[in-house]
Amino acid sequence: MKVEEYWRQREVEDRHWWYLGHRRLYSSLLDRYCPEAPGGRVLDAGCGTGGFACWLRERYRPRFLAAVDVSEEALRYCRQRGLEESLCCGVEDLPFPDGWFDLVLSLNVIYHRAVSDDQAALREMARVLALGGWLLLNLPALSILRGSHDQAVEGARRYRAGQVLEMLSRAGLYPVKVTYFVFSLLPVMVPVRLASRRACPRGRMSSSLGGLSFSSRPSPSSASDTSPLTPSPSPVSAAGHAFPEPCPLPPTNQNIPSIMPVSDSSASISACTRRASPFFFGSATSAHPRSPDLWMPPAPINRALTSLLGLEARAAARWGLPLGSSLTALAQKRGDGRQSRAFPDGKQGCPR
Repeated sequence: MKVEEYWRQREVEDRHWWYLGHRRLYSSLLDRYCPEAPGGRVLDAGCGTGGFACWLRERYRPRFLAAVDVSEEALRYCRQRGLEESLCCGVEDLPFPDGWFDLVLSLNVIYHRAVSDDQAALREMARVLALGGWLLLNLPALSILRGSHDQAVEGARRYRAGQVLEMLSRAGLYPVKVTYFVFSLLPVMVPVRLASRRACPRGRMSSSLGGLSFSSRPSPSSASDTSPLTPSPSPVSAAGHAFPEPCPLPPTNQNIPSIMPVSDSSASISACTRRASPFFFGSATSAHPRSPDLWMPPAPINRALTSLLGLEARAAARWGLPLGSSLTALAQKRGDGRQSRAFPDGKQGCPR
């Protein structure tokens, strides 16, 4: 993801209606189906700038919380939030032994172009789960909703419920709840996304992603262009625990600019979406350039949308929703892991 996208995410993720609505859904699912898991050992696999990990830390007080991300820029923000157990690595090769975690979060991660094999990523998350542990998964849904934001965050795939059910089963996980989310806004979102695609020339849409296909599974050409992201052999421990050889974290004393520069491609994408729906997403100012789907709407609209998704979250957790822009799954590990890995001799790993 582009550097400026991390800055935008950090700016809005604690108050934007999309993030707040999804937090209500996640808490509804966790409280309903696995209330003890968030208080145990938790891994945020693909933590981004740390917003959801911090929310979970404050709400559930887990015994141990680890966060990993492939971006050193994102981990800077995590450390500013006090997430000390943060490691730089990809989700396809997690530096933890089998069965360490009671809960793994993967929130809008494996759809990314940096994840060359989404199925392998799910297997790896299942491997580090303890028997009886839980995976909370969130993904973008419905290929018709692909748009300029997918390009800005380098999203390569969108998913359907049946596809996710099959992937979870292949990873050795039992899906307890799979539901779409953000259903009530589809009548607005579909025309907005279609308009944003029409507003941007087709050549611009493909060039910013190097010709990536937005099909539900990666095309052979796109898969060959993306190499798996694996940890560097340099050992790092953010809080004194001997984790096995993640790549080095950036220094924490670097100042993060208050305003990040915007690339030409991001500026053109933002312009396309502003033309499509300036009222729904809000307007960007020159002092605070915003990503298409992360613009803050006026406060009354933001509160109304947050409340609307709060009502959706209750229905989704109990009955499920038939369609939506997001796809959320809660799955449990009920069988033996398929791989075996142990920490090197003399290393303690994660505390129990």
